[in-house]
Amino acid sequence: MCRLAPLLTASAMLVTLLLSLSAAPPAGVASSAEDEKALQAAKIRTDTPALLDYLRQRTLWDTEHERITHLVRQLGDDAFKVRYQAMNDLLAVGPPALPFLRRALNDPDEEAKERARECLATLEKTAKPTQSAAVVRLLRQRAPAEAVSVLLAFLPDAANETVEEEILHTLAVLGVSDGKVAPTLVTALQDKQPARRGAAALVVGRSGATEQRKAAQVLLADPDRGVRFRAAQGQLAGRDRSGVAVLIALLAEGPLDRAIAAEDLLTCLAGPRSPRLVVTDDPGMRKRCHDAWASWWRVANKMDLSRADLDLPPFNPTLRIRLVA
Repeated sequence: MCRLAPLLTASAMLVTLLLSLSAAPPAGVASSAEDEKALQAAKIRTDTPALLDYLRQRTLWDTEHERITHLVRQLGDDAFKVRYQAMNDLLAVGPPALPFLRRALNDPDEEAKERARECLATLEKTAKPTQSAAVVRLLRQRAPAEAVSVLLAFLPDAANETVEEEILHTLAVLGVSDGKVAPTLVTALQDKQPARRGAAALVVGRSGATEQRKAAQVLLADPDRGVRFRAAQGQLAGRDRSGVAVLIALLAEGPLDRAIAAEDLLTCLAGPRSPRLVVTDDPGMRKRCHDAWASWWRVANKMDLSRADLDLPPFNPTLRIRLVA
C-alpha cells in the first residue's frame, strides 16, 4: 500500500484508516470556516477578489525568476565576495526565493548547498505557507472565473510542497469544465517555467481530449525531472501507461523526494505484486529498486490499469491512507 506496506501489517489498522477517511466531511465543507478564521486573524481579507489579489501580489515576473536563479548559481562562485553578495541579495528577495533555494539543495557543489541551507533557515522563519494554502483552498471552493490563470501564474512561487499540492488539486478541479481542459492550461504545456509546464501536463494528461493528452505526453521527455514526474502522474491518472517508464527511471535519478513519489505511484499500480524494496538515499539501493521495477514492468506492461488507484492524492484512497498514516 504505497510505502506503508512494511509498516501496516495489521488489517485492523487499515480498516481504521479507511473508516476515518470515509467518515471525513467533503473537502472544503469543514475547512472553509477554519481557513477564513485563520486568514482573518492574520488580517487578510477573505472576500474572493481579495484572495485573488493576495496571490497576484506574491507572483513574480519571469524576469525576477531569472534573477533569483542567477543569484542561486552564484552561491557556488569561486569568489567569496560574489557568494556573500548573492546570499544577501537572496535574503533581500525574501520568501519568494524559497522554491529556488530548495532546488539548490540538489546542487553537486557542497558549498552552494550549505549556503542555500543558511538562506533557507533564515527565510523559512518569515514564510507564511499556511496562509497561502488557506487562500488556495477557499478559491477552490468558490471557483471564481479567474482562479485558474491566477493560480497557474503563482505556482512557481509556492512557498512549499503543501501549497504546491493544494494548487495542483485546485487546477485539477477548476481547470476542467464539461469534460474540457481550460485553454490556459493547454497553452501552459509550452510555458518557460517548469512548475507551470508540469501542472499543465498533469491536468491535461489526466483530463484532456486525445490530441491534448498526446501533447502532454511530449513532456515525458522534458529536460526538467519535476515536469517529467508530473507528466507521468497525469498520464497514469488518465489510465495511460506511457508514464510508467518515466517513473521507473526517476527511482535511480534526481532528488530523493521525487524517487519516493514515483515509487508510491508504482506501488499503487502494482499492488501486492510490488517488488519488496524501498527506495532510499543510498545510490546502490536506488539502482536495485530501479532494476527490480524495470524487471517487473517488462512482465506486467500489458496489465489492466482500470482498477488500480492511480488518480491524484485527493481522489486516491491508497495515497490518502499514506498521508493520514
